[in-house]
Amino acid sequence: MRVPSLLGAVAIAALIVGMPFCAARSADMAVKAPSAAANWTGWYIGGNFGYALGSSDSTTSTTFIPGLYFPPTSVAAINAAGAQQLTPNAFTGGVQTGANTQVANYVVGIEFDFELLGANQAASTSQIYPCAGTTCPAGSTFSVGSQVKADWLTTVRPRVGYAFDNVLVYATAGLAVTDIRANFGFTDSLGVAEAASISRVKAGWAAGAGFDCRIAGGWSARFEYLYADFGGVATSASLSVPPAVGGITPSNPFSHSADLNFSIVRAGLNYKLF
Repeated sequence: MRVPSLLGAVAIAALIVGMPFCAARSADMAVKAPSAAANWTGWYIGGNFGYALGSSDSTTSTTFIPGLYFPPTSVAAINAAGAQQLTPNAFTGGVQTGANTQVANYVVGIEFDFELLGANQAASTSQIYPCAGTTCPAGSTFSVGSQVKADWLTTVRPRVGYAFDNVLVYATAGLAVTDIRANFGFTDSLGVAEAASISRVKAGWAAGAGFDCRIAGGWSARFEYLYADFGGVATSASLSVPPAVGGITPSNPFSHSADLNFSIVRAGLNYKLF
């Protein structure tokens, strides 16, 4: 697992650029409405948009079993080709709601959000079998494919922050849930095939940081970076070998797995309800 460095750098840059703007805005508001300068206590609701950079390590592998379809050299080649790295990136948008309690300059709260993702990427690797003979004739080929999708993401996260008048800087971590859907397939030029799929609602964790900035009345602007990790899912299936190729039942078993994580940079608006 790894946190993509690009979005991390963008998040840091935005914090550096955005904080002075919020500080200037805070000073301006303090002159115009000093009584509202430092009150973050209450419920809020809002919306956000951003970009999610996804990362998924997908694996398709089989094993050598004497007397079945694959010789050892084919097994090694298939397992190497089946190690695929996917980047299911997507624009994201959603809604959030939460509540804060402020004591002096310290703010604690909890937030719930729901995001639409539409993250989706597929990969395919084709090779010539590294063998010759009756089991895999010279020049015969195979292909290994995988696909990872996630349509939505939701989190429930406590937040801890420090208020600089109208600027709230915070860190957050908590539960994250998404739908992981993965498809896997193997075929070769002799008509042999194998396929499997996974569809699962998967819990993981999310952590990040950001800042909120009062802009007018009950409105505040936000910039936030989140990293969400959902671990992996796995399944298995068996190879289907047509009788014309010398079908053997049962034939070589296949194992499939995929993990999924996202780095998310997003901006948003909140309105304080009360």
